[in-house]
Amino acid sequence: MPDATHPRAPGQGAWPVVWRYGLAILWWVLIAGLYAFVSFAGDPRPPQPIVVIDLVLGAAAIWGMRFRHRWPRGLAVVTTLLGVLSTSSFFAALWAFAHLATRRRWQEIVGYGAFVVISGTVLSQVNISGLAAQSAPLTLRDLLVGTAGSVVVVALVAAIGSYVGARRDLLRALHDRAEEAERRQETRVLQGQAEERNRIAREMHDVLAHRISLVSMHAGVLAYRDDLPPEQVREIAGVIQDNARQSMTELRAILGSLRQDEEQGDGQPEAPQPGFNQVGALISDAHRAGQRLEVSQEIQHPELMPTLVGRHIYRVVQELVTNARKHAPGAKVWLELIGAPGEGVHITSRNPLQLGDAELPGAGVGLIGLRERASVLGGTMHSGVNEEGQFEVKVWFPW
Repeated sequence: MPDATHPRAPGQGAWPVVWRYGLAILWWVLIAGLYAFVSFAGDPRPPQPIVVIDLVLGAAAIWGMRFRHRWPRGLAVVTTLLGVLSTSSFFAALWAFAHLATRRRWQEIVGYGAFVVISGTVLSQVNISGLAAQSAPLTLRDLLVGTAGSVVVVALVAAIGSYVGARRDLLRALHDRAEEAERRQETRVLQGQAEERNRIAREMHDVLAHRISLVSMHAGVLAYRDDLPPEQVREIAGVIQDNARQSMTELRAILGSLRQDEEQGDGQPEAPQPGFNQVGALISDAHRAGQRLEVSQEIQHPELMPTLVGRHIYRVVQELVTNARKHAPGAKVWLELIGAPGEGVHITSRNPLQLGDAELPGAGVGLIGLRERASVLGGTMHSGVNEEGQFEVKVWFPW
């Protein structure tokens, strides 16, 4: 029956198999050389047929090791019998038993270990190979010494095999754990990107719906009121043109992002999102909550700032303040907002690295969301530890 319990451990490679086969073949060559030496010395033992049988059985045992993963127990039995009948297959028998021990099934190890000890003690006295000299009749002392030696060898091989199996299991477990961690991290990143894009899409839906409704309302006035003076017609047309242009700008910024149609539990659409004018209230709320914020703001002509840019600035500042509160509780945070039409908006946040455990755990997708927001507007986002040892985040939006 195939054995799928212990596949090759990750990173094991071919070298362990190569050197094991190499030792088995080396042992076979040494025995063959010993036979040749004895034959050239003129010793009639062992007879030529016995030599051929011994070497053939040894080669068969080495070739059979390729099935050690498919039939580990059967191969252990066969190589054990070959090992006591054929001197050249001795190392292959030890290898088969050690491989069986890597499974770390103690009932199996004890049972086959006893079989090896009994087989080695009984059949070794037959001396089929003829390499050993004729000895005196077997005594109880010789039997005890031979059995004790077999037990020591079996115990040593079982210990080595169990250690190798435990190490393989550990490497396999660490490999599986690393793969699982990578899959989870990839899933978190994908979920964070999808959630952030969906949230941006919902915000864009609210703004576009508001502007298009204004365009529709003013266009309806022009369609049904033919008594308006030219000045008022031009004013309404200007409003329609301005809102249409803003809608197209915001629509181009969001093209390509995915959106899932989500509504609040009561079936009503979500409320319009805050903009740049609410950044001051956001910082005031953080101060009232006890957060230590030092804010430097130099935004020129904020009244000219597009609604889309202002809304993203608000969300970025909100995320920076929230991240600092999560990952550096109680630490002082420096927040800088600099911008002007034609130059863009630079948002910089700095705070000391948190040495202890944060009070609130994070999902690890906050920076991903900031990067997504910056990319939607064609901006940039960078984060890391600066030269002063502080964690720094820099976001730039075009304006």
